[in-house]
Amino acid sequence: MDKAVLSGGSNPTGTITFTLYYGSTLVDTETAAVNANGTYTTPNGYSLPTTGIVIGIYQWDVNYSGDTNNVAASKSNAIGELVTVTAPAGAVVRGGHLEVDNGGKRQPSALPSSALVWRRLRNV
Repeated sequence: MDKAVLSGGSNPTGTITFTLYYGSTLVDTETAAVNANGTYTTPNGYSLPTTGIVIGIYQWDVNYSGDTNNVAASKSNAIGELVTVTAPAGAVVRGGHLEVDNGGKRQPSALPSSALVWRRLRNV
């Protein structure tokens, strides 16, 4: 989930579009309708997939569409919008695949997104 603060507008309307990238790959796009200055959040938030490689750095970008009274605005590649996903304690990452200890035996595992840790590098 991400949020954006819209301020200083003259009765702003339009939309705020949130985009989430994993490297250069777009993984989520969400739009919130604007009806005033204020704080807007992603309507749904992003859920990590349960298969494939999900560990790494994600980047939220935001774009305000503007309207007849207000110019468009965007914020991209902001250091405060980097989010890193790490494996839970005890997990081993080999060749991009996550393995967990299962009674002394290591086996590949598809972890549910709740088992991964979202850590914001810096808050804005």
